[in-house]
Amino acid sequence: MKRKAKAKQGAIRGRFLERGYDLRETPPEATRALIRTGCLDQYRVLFEPCAGKGAISRVLTAGGWRVYARDLIAYPGADADVGPEVNFFNSTPSIYDAIVTNPPYRWADDFIRHGIFKLKLPVYVLLRLMALEGANRSDVHQHLHHVFIGVERLPMMHRPDWKGKKLKQGAMPFGWFCFFPEKNQDGLFTASRISWREETKNDHIVDSSPPSDGPAGEAEKFERLLIEGAALFDQARGDR
Repeated sequence: MKRKAKAKQGAIRGRFLERGYDLRETPPEATRALIRTGCLDQYRVLFEPCAGKGAISRVLTAGGWRVYARDLIAYPGADADVGPEVNFFNSTPSIYDAIVTNPPYRWADDFIRHGIFKLKLPVYVLLRLMALEGANRSDVHQHLHHVFIGVERLPMMHRPDWKGKKLKQGAMPFGWFCFFPEKNQDGLFTASRISWREETKNDHIVDSSPPSDGPAGEAEKFERLLIEGAALFDQARGDR
């Protein structure tokens, strides 16, 4: 009997052979939400090493940043400014101020490690909230400083070759994880809620759908507790 490939980040997903290079175009509302936080205002030049067809880089460029968009694969239909056949793990320190990316899920930890340890750059990564789990990534978590938790579900990020039913909304909650070369203090990081919607206030937005059954449901319960905890923190800070 064949053994199933072990999926990282605690999720059961499509087989690795079927997923190829795992291109899943980031919804523009995710990048716009990160921009609205103001955390990128301190930078001028950004590096997007998993640019795909340019989903993140084109939003950042429209926002006024100089963006170096690169990818290992030359995808048909990619934006003209996306440089293909560039292996991120061969990259060396350059003129970039920070990295903003949505890497393939199975290699996310390796991308973060290369960014903060080798390139010595801040790394802003779009990840499922369950990326907070896992003892094997404790070295990475020591450099996690903040998480912007999305209070709604993002649109589903399908592979270009996906032949099944296409969903409008994803099942898993996502957030922007902010890693820095400097270690955090005592393993602690802060969290705040953001809305993927353009003009929706973050307060009192709750996902009322019931959790799934089994291990996925347990992970979903954990993620909702995290979101609720961040909401209480926001409220307490506002009451001071």
